[in-house]
Amino acid sequence: MIGSKKINIKNLKIVKVKWVDAVNYQGWQDKEKYKDRLTAAVTVGFLFKKTKRRIVIVGNVGESQISGMVVIPSGWVKSIKYLSK
Repeated sequence: MIGSKKINIKNLKIVKVKWVDAVNYQGWQDKEKYKDRLTAAVTVGFLFKKTKRRIVIVGNVGESQISGMVVIPSGWVKSIKYLSK
């Protein structure tokens, strides 16, 4: 067993997070075709952790394990909407 501490799913809120993500261009690019933009992203899941530096959203929660983790720097977050109470 990887995790040993039980997770109380009742304490986790379901959220919808709108955020901007980095863009990665592969290969050589023509400088005239360069686009200075970020990608808009939306993630829905359980709010597992929130600090000044980052938020952690997970898609799956077991008794003592999580999976489908997305770690987003707080400065990239545009909005958080709580979908559960």
